[in-house]
Amino acid sequence: MCGIIGLFLKDDKLNCNLGSMLSSMLNTMSDRGPDSSGLAIYNCRDIDKIKLTLRSENHQEDFKEILAANQKMNELVSVLKKDLDDLDNRFNKGGRDFGKVAIEKTDAINRIINKGSDNATRCIEISSGAELTEEERNATKKSEINRECPGIANPNYVPY
Repeated sequence: MCGIIGLFLKDDKLNCNLGSMLSSMLNTMSDRGPDSSGLAIYNCRDIDKIKLTLRSENHQEDFKEILAANQKMNELVSVLKKDLDDLDNRFNKGGRDFGKVAIEKTDAINRIINKGSDNATRCIEISSGAELTEEERNATKKSEINRECPGIANPNYVPY
């Protein structure tokens, strides 16, 4: 017995949920027969720029791996969102005028921005799969952590 599923999103706000919606639908359909599975995604607005086609002979195992990877990615995004919210709160606390401080303390602001840029670059490396260094894993003090993404860069750090 075969089955076909389809999903047409009209609300762009749902795009971030597309992977979990499709994974769930495809996983449900995997029990409907022994044949291979396929997936095609097209962008109707500009068909020349986006077309993705996947085919699998071992669809049940492949979809389990996709679901696991999707879950891991969702957990990472959740941690990064919390870190971003914390960073936003730190930056905007007390109604500071960052421009005025930058003019008065140029060298200090340059050091802060450069350190933040280095930390942010490391956050991207880690979220892209780079291994943590021993210093990152063992950081427990506020002075030792990556303040831009401590949730993923410093797993042993507990804010006090």
